[in-house]
Amino acid sequence: MSDLTGSPAREWLTVAQAARRLEVDERTIRRWIGDSRFPNAERTSSPRGHYRIPLSDIEQFEKDRKVN
Repeated sequence: MSDLTGSPAREWLTVAQAARRLEVDERTIRRWIGDSRFPNAERTSSPRGHYRIPLSDIEQFEKDRKVN
């Protein structure tokens, strides 16, 4: 599936979803976002400052973590 620009659609995870997938606390995910471990994470327009993380960033993180 693609978006209106013709680019492939990107699947996003919330901080909670990423934390469950990686089996870490949500605070750890937020710290990793601050440390740029998920370079394409975006802050939403919500006044509470929620983040969304591309699934591709999570998959790359998992791959890198298995190698190290």
